[in-house]
Amino acid sequence: MKNLKFIFIIIALFFVSCETETEVVFPQNTLNNQQATSNKNIQPLFNRVDNEVLVDEVLAGSLSEWTVNNTGGNPYFTYVEIASPLDGSTAIKTSVVGVTISMCPSQNIQKVYNISGNTNETKLKAYLEFTSTMDYYNFPYIVVYIYDEFNNEVGMHVFYGQGVISGLYEYYVNDAPESYTELDTAKGDAILDLSTMGEDIAFSSIRIVLANYACVGENSIVFDHLRVINQTVMEDYDGDLIADYIDNCPETANGDQADFDNDGLGDACDKDVDNDGCLNDEDPYPRSIMTDTILIEGIDTGVENVFENCGTMADEIQDIINLINSQYTGNNYYNLHKKLSTEVSKLTYYWVKDRKITRVERSKIGSAIWSANIPYFVNY
Repeated sequence: MKNLKFIFIIIALFFVSCETETEVVFPQNTLNNQQATSNKNIQPLFNRVDNEVLVDEVLAGSLSEWTVNNTGGNPYFTYVEIASPLDGSTAIKTSVVGVTISMCPSQNIQKVYNISGNTNETKLKAYLEFTSTMDYYNFPYIVVYIYDEFNNEVGMHVFYGQGVISGLYEYYVNDAPESYTELDTAKGDAILDLSTMGEDIAFSSIRIVLANYACVGENSIVFDHLRVINQTVMEDYDGDLIADYIDNCPETANGDQADFDNDGLGDACDKDVDNDGCLNDEDPYPRSIMTDTILIEGIDTGVENVFENCGTMADEIQDIINLINSQYTGNNYYNLHKKLSTEVSKLTYYWVKDRKITRVERSKIGSAIWSANIPYFVNY
């Protein structure tokens, strides 16, 4: 009976540690000399196929994108970037060392991915390496949570590497086998089957938790190259690694998904990027400044930003600003600032003459130009 009570306490600590998140600021990360176990035979298994979309190859410095839950206590917990055993790029390695069976909560790092899908259709694929000294209170594992569009948790499952558990962890598996899956391998190409969370569950985001528990002994997890496998939902016609159903240019590769006018159509396939009614090929300002009033480096002049001939007044002023900035060397600020005022003054003189603005409005523009911190160095 006492052993059973202890088990439930440990289970409670496990879930609390996964749910409690503490934001940390990481120092500048450099590639750690620590190497994961090399296995060149695994790399061919990760050749991308048509129904896989790479969502995280673990770029250098990516640890800052993860949240760490280091609860202290007995284990010595580390999380570092290492050379990827898959392709020599970068991977994440979490490690924990414990020396006593007291004060040893589960430590983890975690990250949320904006991945949508359905448990009937979507699987995750990742390069994983689990290691463990196989002590009684010693086990690494990965928890995958899925959330609906309102950020409500709608599923959770625990995955662990083949043959890396013993002792206490086996109680968890035996107590709730539906929530735990032993992977086919402890090293290499691992498939995280989301159907284990239940049938036909739609989700809008996924949280990956790399967790290490060690009262005694040590264990580690290597994580790299997370992919989404989904034959129906994750089709990617243009090969830009953005699934068609969320790609704002599904037939034109545009991995950055840039959308200047926020009309839902990406710039790469939008014939009128700024949505001003002038096609890009004929538009002298294909990315016009379409603000209601003329802004000078954040200073609102209050002067209406008139649109004509496929451009705006703000575009014409910005042309002068760009020219002035291109001439700045760091030592000629005052001369160029005076030149800027002169050139804008000439432009606005003709605007007054053509009755586009009033003399008062011209004065407001001139005052904003004089107050703005221009030029600033731009490396063209």
